[in-house]
Amino acid sequence: MEFNFLNDKKKFFKYFAIFFTFLIFIIFLINFTFGLIQNKIVSIVNSGKFENYLLYRLDHYLEKAGQGELSQQEIDKYSIILDKVYKKYKPVVDNLKKNN
Repeated sequence: MEFNFLNDKKKFFKYFAIFFTFLIFIIFLINFTFGLIQNKIVSIVNSGKFENYLLYRLDHYLEKAGQGELSQQEIDKYSIILDKVYKKYKPVVDNLKKNN
């Protein structure tokens, strides 16, 4: 009877060690994957090609926004946004007017 108990205890520790090792491996793999993805995203964001892409998209958006008429809803939306920007940078605009 005691022999089976020791044998079962050894099996339990054996399976527990295998499970614990597998769990640590999975955690390491997930951490490594997220680190790799994060490094790729940072390298893409800091690249010159991405900056050129953003400038191209902004230029395209401005070109598209310049075509056609604005609806009253769009006029209200852009008025609110531009008012916020103007209020934030009003000291800069005043400084430019004063120095020039």
